Amino acid sequence: MNQIVPYIKETNTVRMWGGLTWINDGKTQIIDEAIENVEMNLWSSGWADGIEMYDMGYKLINTIDSYNYMVPNGGMGRGAYGDLLNINSVFNNFEANLVATRSSGWKYIPSGDDQALGAVFAIWSDNIDKHASGLDESDYFYRFFDALPVYAEKTWAATGKEKGTIDNLTTIASNVGIGPRTNPYFQLESKTDELATYTFGDLSDTSGNNRDILENKAKLDEDALVLDQKKSYVETPITKVGKGNELSFDITMNKVGKPGQVIFESDAAYGTQDIRIMESGKLGFTRELYDYEFDYTLPVGKNVNIRIVSKQQKTELHVNGKFIGNAVGKYFHNDILKKENLTNASFNIPIQRIGSKTNAVQATIDNVKVSKTHSVDTYNKSAWAGQTNTETIYNDVEGRLSYAFDNNASSIWHSNWKGATDKLTGNNTFYAEIDMNETYTINSFSFTPRTDTNSGLVTKADLFVKASNDEEWIQVAEDALFAADRSQKTFYFDEQDVRYIKFVAKSSNDGWVAVSEFDVASIPKSQMNVYVDYTGEGTVDGTGQYDAGTEVTLTATPAKGYVFIGWIDFSDTVISTDSTLTFTVNANTNLEARFTREAYVVDIDGTEYLVPVGEGLDLPRPQKPGYEFDGYYEGDTKVDVAKPFENDVNLSTKFVPYSVEIKIEDTSHGSVEVTRNEDGSVTINALPSNGYVFKSWSISERTRDEATVVTDNPYTFIPTMHTIVNVTFEKDETESTDVQKTALKLFIDMMDENVTLGYVDELIGPAKTEVLEALAEAKTIYEKVDATEEEVNASVIRLSEAFTYLSLVKGDLTLLQQLYDTCNALDLDKYHNGATKELFIEALEYAYGILTLEGGALQPEIDEALENLNTTYAGLVSKPDKSLLAYLINVANSKSSMHERYTETSYAALVEALSKSQVVYDNPEATKAEVEKQVSDLSMAISSLRLKVDRSYLEEKVKAIKSISYDMYTEASVTKLMEAIEKVEAFLITPEGDAQQEANMMLELSKILDEAVYGLEKKANGDASHTKPNHPDYVISNPSVDTKDGSSTKPSKNVNSGDETQSGTLGLICISSLLGVMILLFKKKKERI
Repeated sequence: MNQIVPYIKETNTVRMWGGLTWINDGKTQIIDEAIENVEMNLWSSGWADGIEMYDMGYKLINTIDSYNYMVPNGGMGRGAYGDLLNINSVFNNFEANLVATRSSGWKYIPSGDDQALGAVFAIWSDNIDKHASGLDESDYFYRFFDALPVYAEKTWAATGKEKGTIDNLTTIASNVGIGPRTNPYFQLESKTDELATYTFGDLSDTSGNNRDILENKAKLDEDALVLDQKKSYVETPITKVGKGNELSFDITMNKVGKPGQVIFESDAAYGTQDIRIMESGKLGFTRELYDYEFDYTLPVGKNVNIRIVSKQQKTELHVNGKFIGNAVGKYFHNDILKKENLTNASFNIPIQRIGSKTNAVQATIDNVKVSKTHSVDTYNKSAWAGQTNTETIYNDVEGRLSYAFDNNASSIWHSNWKGATDKLTGNNTFYAEIDMNETYTINSFSFTPRTDTNSGLVTKADLFVKASNDEEWIQVAEDALFAADRSQKTFYFDEQDVRYIKFVAKSSNDGWVAVSEFDVASIPKSQMNVYVDYTGEGTVDGTGQYDAGTEVTLTATPAKGYVFIGWIDFSDTVISTDSTLTFTVNANTNLEARFTREAYVVDIDGTEYLVPVGEGLDLPRPQKPGYEFDGYYEGDTKVDVAKPFENDVNLSTKFVPYSVEIKIEDTSHGSVEVTRNEDGSVTINALPSNGYVFKSWSISERTRDEATVVTDNPYTFIPTMHTIVNVTFEKDETESTDVQKTALKLFIDMMDENVTLGYVDELIGPAKTEVLEALAEAKTIYEKVDATEEEVNASVIRLSEAFTYLSLVKGDLTLLQQLYDTCNALDLDKYHNGATKELFIEALEYAYGILTLEGGALQPEIDEALENLNTTYAGLVSKPDKSLLAYLINVANSKSSMHERYTETSYAALVEALSKSQVVYDNPEATKAEVEKQVSDLSMAISSLRLKVDRSYLEEKVKAIKSISYDMYTEASVTKLMEAIEKVEAFLITPEGDAQQEANMMLELSKILDEAVYGLEKKANGDASHTKPNHPDYVISNPSVDTKDGSSTKPSKNVNSGDETQSGTLGLICISSLLGVMILLFKKKKERI
């Protein structure tokens, strides 16, 4: 102490847990440096006497364990080292400056003293490892926030009781809520109870909260999410939701769920946070180092609705609207099971990923919904009443029977232990009779043991029910046995109307009876799914849906070549090797029937062989008459059956017929027809040509030198190997011309029929002529008695060739004639010369030739002429009308005689347009488009001509004004006149522009000059000063005026405004300027006309 404390103080403030009273040896003196400014937590009077530590000089923090210590265990008990602090006791009795002493009770230290730093409470997470509580960080925050308001009051307010009661204080704290921008309970904001909904028509959130899916690494199929790979998931913007919320979803398992496969998951700071298939094969979840599972196995191939509800220290599972039960957990550390049967099952439901990044289930998921949970008291337990033969009257959470139906899991009914010895001995019973206040149709009754400790766990009980008070009790369960754990226990019975229930406890794990909550329900009869997957090939009978408790028999039948190995459960354990498995189904059951290959089935032409694995077939060589064995084939692939097989296979035997090669010395003497018969034999038939007859066959096999001579025709034999057949024909000396004449008569009759039917008359001229001449010749030869064989043969050949002319039928000239008449009437001078016109003339001449062809033309010839004439007719280009262009050229030429009157730019544009128009006009091959373009360009150039504007009259006007004598006028009016003259002269030196704009400007400037001239004012009293006005362009004019006789006189100095000399001059100037502009405008208007 005297060494280490001063050393630490050099760099840090020292805080120590009080213990000097306990370890005081009565010898060691604590030095001042080890006490001064050292803070101490007073946690136990035995370890650190508060007054003693104050007297020593320590700065004290009151943390006394009797008020301020909690060691959370989930039991909801309050008090020192309890699950929560006894905040009522703290509010009423605790004071920060009231310290505990070792032997003198409670003593005060000065509240304002520098050594009195205040008070704190301590949350000790000592329930770990083999004493793990199952609580999570939200549970610890709940306990922290439960105590916080009291200590805020006790350490800041004067007395800490200013709010009156602890209930008032906790109500204020609840209304204020937790700190801003904190979310220790993992709640989501929403205008409704629905927080997020995914139906997978797309990736949007249909709840209206815009929590759309962020990433898709799975498949969407038929408005559902399909997880089919280990890395298969969609990611949402929600990490997890805490107590008071629930997750609902539809799921169809496509494969048996294996331990560790994940359905939902979130990233966790340590451990895992997911909903998964547990080691038992059942549905459950993990968080931190805890594994929890529900008593439910997901069926394969069946769609079920799963609803997981997160509540205070428990998590519920509902399937298809039925409550299955609460999760029960295990605690692991370093993969070693430390504690099991944990009923404290707080769970922040993970929603970050539907599926998994590493090990997703193979399933189809739909209708995922995250929402707030609202408790519904279906059976109105608040109206229940009861009586018992034992209960403890203790506090507000333990003892009374009513605590077993108050919808509060933290309160319990306990058999009497206060001042009594009420224990079950085997010779007595404890009962609870419950009146539900009305009749319900139910088929189950449940009791949940206390969850904070393994005491009062009922292990055997009876149950009685009745519908009305005047009825006798009906016993529905006798000596029902239950496990000595904290899980909910349920009696099942036939559905009936019930109001009164009597629960009779016969034994428990320690003689006491403690029940957290009684519940009733009407549970639909469970249908369990029995599913079997396969490895190898075979069939299984007996799978399907069964009522709970049904005895099921599964029978495995291996396929050909397979043997049955056994029934395998989810953990890959062989549970039976018998092909028949009988069991009672009480839960969804997923098994694997494992078959293994023993032999391969080899089918050869319909005959099956079972060939052991690793072996081949030893078969005799197949025989077929007339054929050679080629091998065994799978499709087009030849298979060596002597080698070991690797799979089942269907084979066919392939034979190749022995070849029969026919040799004829001269093929003009005849031919041979070869026929292969179904029995493998070959029939050869010699067909002699005219004038020849068959003589013999010479048959030899390739491996033999000798040949067999046969004279039979046809001849049939079975070849035993490849065979060569030589055939011999010889001249027929007995044949006469009668045979040829018979053929000739046949041709004559056939041609006569064509003549009779009129077919010959439809032929074109040359064909008709040849047919009739050949027919006439044939009839002559036929009638000739001494006709030679050569004559008959020649006539036969000519008449047979004449039959080929029967296809040369005359075509229809109607359309060609109509088109020709139209084209022949055209005035070709109206069309441009060139290749197109020449092709048209050629097509017209060709059409004329076809139309005038003697004996008619064939239809293909007519069609060709029609197509050529139609195509070239469409390609003719007509000459355009140039009359308007000629008129415009004349107008444009008329402008050249007065070109000096137009601006250079506008006249130059006219000249260019005129030149191009003349070229087009002179070109006899000019197109319509070219003519139309020049008409447009030339008319635009004519209308765009601009007249030059004559500025001379302004110059003359300025000159005249400057000749006026100004010395009789005021300086101001003369100055104004000079400014007007300056504007005019500035205009006169600018380049000429648009004529209309020039005229407008000249009128404006003329008006300005006029106003300035008329605005000249005489000096007062006729005082004519000869001082030159202050203007740069001022001109001193001679004031004299010419008389009629030529003499010169000077005007009087006293000139008034009515002086005729000056006013006349000024007036004349103004009138002349107006007249000049009018003449200009008139000339411009006339020019446009």
